[in-house]
Amino acid sequence: MRGHSIPAIKLNEEEKEKLEELIEHYNLKRTSLIRKFIMDGKVKPPLIGKEAGVELLVNLRKIESELSRLSNNMHQIAKYLHKPKDNQNHSQNLEEILLEMMKKQKHVQEDVETISEQLSDHLYVK
Repeated sequence: MRGHSIPAIKLNEEEKEKLEELIEHYNLKRTSLIRKFIMDGKVKPPLIGKEAGVELLVNLRKIESELSRLSNNMHQIAKYLHKPKDNQNHSQNLEEILLEMMKKQKHVQEDVETISEQLSDHLYVK
């Protein structure tokens, strides 16, 4: 479907400021905001603001990184389990890896709780 241009709309200063407020409030580009008003007759505000969304994304990427490290540790454990066993050394290495995994798991759990709290703060009005 081919897009159609419309002529520029002339706005007075008050109208221009109001449009800019709406763009900021709804976190939409001008064109998207106008399309929503035309098609739906209204625009729903975002569930969370841009800053909160960025903060949540940063935290989710941090969790993704931690999960990747945990996965690597599990891979190391699998390698140790398939090696010929030098019992003392093998047990010690395995124990160290498991302790490190437990620490990382705790950090990931704390990060998930933090994100859950942040999301809850932004989704529900207090």
